[in-house]
Amino acid sequence: MPQTKKQILWIDDEIDLLRSHILFLKERGYNITPVPNAEDGISLIREKKFDLILLDEMLHGMDGLTALGEIKEINPSLPVIMITKSEGESLMEEAIGSKIDDYLTKPVNPSQILLTCKKLLDSNKIESEKISRDYTQEFNSITSKLYGPLDANEWIDIYLKLIDWELELDSHPGLGLRQTLLDQKGDCNAEFAKFIENNYPNWLESNNRPHLSMDLISEHVVPLLDDGKKVVLIILDNLRVDQWMSFEPILYPYFQINKSYYFSILPTATPYSRNAIFSGLTPLEMNEQHPDLWDNGEANETSLNRFEHKFLELQLKRKGVRENQTTKYIKILDSKEAKSLYKNIVSLANTPLLAVVFNFIDFLAHSR
Repeated sequence: MPQTKKQILWIDDEIDLLRSHILFLKERGYNITPVPNAEDGISLIREKKFDLILLDEMLHGMDGLTALGEIKEINPSLPVIMITKSEGESLMEEAIGSKIDDYLTKPVNPSQILLTCKKLLDSNKIESEKISRDYTQEFNSITSKLYGPLDANEWIDIYLKLIDWELELDSHPGLGLRQTLLDQKGDCNAEFAKFIENNYPNWLESNNRPHLSMDLISEHVVPLLDDGKKVVLIILDNLRVDQWMSFEPILYPYFQINKSYYFSILPTATPYSRNAIFSGLTPLEMNEQHPDLWDNGEANETSLNRFEHKFLELQLKRKGVRENQTTKYIKILDSKEAKSLYKNIVSLANTPLLAVVFNFIDFLAHSR
């Protein structure tokens, strides 16, 4: 079924001089309706559906900026490209403030008009076609790697690529590639499970391994403290990498972000993996070295995670961090506690190490 041509209304009091431009756009698949004044153009907008307006700024009768205001009252979402002879900054600011979608200065050539129209009318189609091509290539690349020998860093790279594509395809649901991606993720999960089964026991016995939970403090926190820097350690418990990547852009204006990745210990359950982070030890080592902190009866969140601050202090002491480096530990279970932290953040600014744990699952449960 052929696609419906995009409808463009071109309002210009010198429209007869633009016949070559109009013919050029028609040859590229657009339907052009030319009118010589704003009044006629606005009447047409009330009667017919247009996909884009090309609007001259210096019109006889109603001027372009006034016409722009009326067009936006009729249809606020209708894209408008303003074309003018003036390069005055104040005029540009006024037009932008009136919510034009693009701005061209005369004389314009047909290619400029075409490029701007494509950007506003066909960008989603062009982007979708490119995404389909790129994902097909990536799918084949991942599949070819999947059944060969892969090291830890290569698995991280595959996982990050899958997440990138999952987020990309979420924003283009019409491509029909979602199930293909889910099937490939299933294949990757099966092969990754075999990789962990084959390598995890050796990781526990060797220093030549990817970073595990118990390595994080010594690798990323202790060096900063040794340099005399103040550190805020934030742990978002149960937050997936794809969830992080969804809101990471919000932080770009405020922080320089450097990323590294690690593998959780097994079992990955919170009482084990999070205590391993704070203690720098495996659960077996915690039980052997600190039975008073680890073996406290019923194994649940309340009992096994009560001593994270103590585990953290013991690890820092073991790593030789200066004893006058005071630490503060805060656990956030709901938005009320988060607001309390926000209100008191200034008083915590001089703390050498502030550790904050956000129980992400609790946040989701409390916001139902």
